[in-house]
Order: sequence, then C-alpha cells, then structure tokens
Amino acid sequence: MNSQSHITLAEASLADYLRKRGMRCTQERKALLECVMNTEGHFSIDEFSNRLRQAGFHVSTGTIYNTLQLFVDCGLLRSLRFGSDKTRYEKVQGTPNHHHLVCTQCGKIKETRLSDLSAMIENRSFGKFTPAYYTLTIYGLCARCRRGKKNKPNKK
Repeated sequence: MNSQSHITLAEASLADYLRKRGMRCTQERKALLECVMNTEGHFSIDEFSNRLRQAGFHVSTGTIYNTLQLFVDCGLLRSLRFGSDKTRYEKVQGTPNHHHLVCTQCGKIKETRLSDLSAMIENRSFGKFTPAYYTLTIYGLCARCRRGKKNKPNKK
C-alpha cells in the first residue's frame, strides 16, 4: 500500500472517530495527520514541531500535544516511553508489529522483527481478550557505544 493510500485510510479513520464524538475534522488536523503519516520511525513532540516549522506550517506546541494525543486515542499513533526518555510516537497504520532495541547510553532506537517470537505472540489465544498490538523493548548497548566503551581505559 502506498503512502497516499495510508493517508486516505488514516483520514477516514480520523473523520469517523471525530464524527462519533461530535468533534470537527479541521484542515489543521488533516494537515498534522498528513505530516504524521509521512513521518518514518519514532519522533518526539520537539522533532515533530521542528519538522512542521521547516515545512512552513506554524502551529502552537499545545495544539501539537493535543492533536497527537487525539491521534493516539483514535488508534492512528502509538505513544511510547523508552526508559526516562521523553515520549516518542510512531504511526500504527502501515507499521507491522515489531520490537525495539534501545541503547541505554546514546538513546538510539532500532526496530527489529523477531519472526519466531512474533508468530508465537500473534498465534496465542488470550481468551476473551482481543489484542490490538504489542510492543517489546530490549535495552542494552548499540555497537557504536559498545566499541566506545572498549576503547576507554578503566578509571580507578
């Protein structure tokens, strides 16, 4: 499915969600949604705000916070916290279940799919509970930080 198809599906989802709650589907919300759907990987509020500014779209930080929370509530975004780092977001549509490898030193986040683990989770029955998605986060050192630690002499 191409990017425009994901945007169209996301807009329809948002419009339906807003209509059911008596809220308006404003041009500003649509513009923010399009920007979210064109964003790859994880992003913070600050990164998203900077991206909007660079694109010439000026909106308050409060509006960004509220709108991204609306997208989370609607099921278009996931809100993730990796340790004590700030909240990061990732789009749901077009993103298969995956796992996160988080470097505890530099904060780099890498996505990976562990096929055997994914199959085990996805084929598991949870009784009357219907899972929507799952997340697994593995913390450690990335290769660059691990190499850096080897090169530093131990201080005593």
